[in-house]
Amino acid sequence: MPDFCAQHPQVAAGYRCEGCQRHLCEECIEESHALLLCRLCGEQALPLGAGGPATTRELHKQRALSAPYSFREALFYPFRGTGLYVYLGALVYLMFLWFLSLVPGFFLGILILRTAFILLVVGLQFRIVRSTAEGENELPDWPDFTDIGGLGRDLLTWIVIHFVLGAVMVGYVVLSGLSGGVTLEPNYLFCLGFAISMWLGVAFTVMAYGAAGTFTRLRSLAFHNHIRGFLAAGSDAVVATNMVFALGAVILIVRILLERAIPLLGAALSSALGTYWLLTLPHLAGLVFRRHSETMERFYWYELS
Repeated sequence: MPDFCAQHPQVAAGYRCEGCQRHLCEECIEESHALLLCRLCGEQALPLGAGGPATTRELHKQRALSAPYSFREALFYPFRGTGLYVYLGALVYLMFLWFLSLVPGFFLGILILRTAFILLVVGLQFRIVRSTAEGENELPDWPDFTDIGGLGRDLLTWIVIHFVLGAVMVGYVVLSGLSGGVTLEPNYLFCLGFAISMWLGVAFTVMAYGAAGTFTRLRSLAFHNHIRGFLAAGSDAVVATNMVFALGAVILIVRILLERAIPLLGAALSSALGTYWLLTLPHLAGLVFRRHSETMERFYWYELS
């Protein structure tokens, strides 16, 4: 039989005050910086049921997880909250590197600056996945960049994921060459097969990012779980893959068609799209894992115990 709120007898209670011992509904609690407080006496309010939110952060997470959030809304993720400043900062940095590449003799310096940028972004990407999976729809705080071991682990995971993505496409080209599928003449069947191999690689990337960010970095290598998770997520996994694939294709087309014909415009567009891709990819992966959290925990987490 449910308990009812002391102030609103017709409403089921979800909390109990540690001070006055009254049972409270959500209207009778207020949020402090960290804790949930009783509006009647100001003491801490604790959930009646096991697993209920006991802190302000847990309450916000519960509300975010239960609130509707579409893939269309996810497209605006990089421009929400502090994400806009991160996006603009990354874009300016990339354009600075492009201008620097026009100056002869700066190859080593550009390489160092690009490496530093990758280290910054990779750590942030995995934090985006986790925060998204936990119900956040805005950019998280930056990771701890003094944790050299953590940065190295993140970078190694990122390299492995992108190596597999490239290996899928290279493997298709090699197999096509062995079977005579690669010719000097335009071959639309080969192009279709290459696009399919790219799509499969992107599907792996989405699931690998989600597993590595939500659980442990080693889960990025759980290939059999990626297949199971992708099939279980169904249309959500397909939509996320299609969005990442389409954006990657647009970036590739811009680089091929514009960077040579109109270098400045091509560099600006590819940098803008690339920065957007870097922030949106992990958010989409995290959203898939948020929507199917119980299934993903069963596939990825329980196997570790």
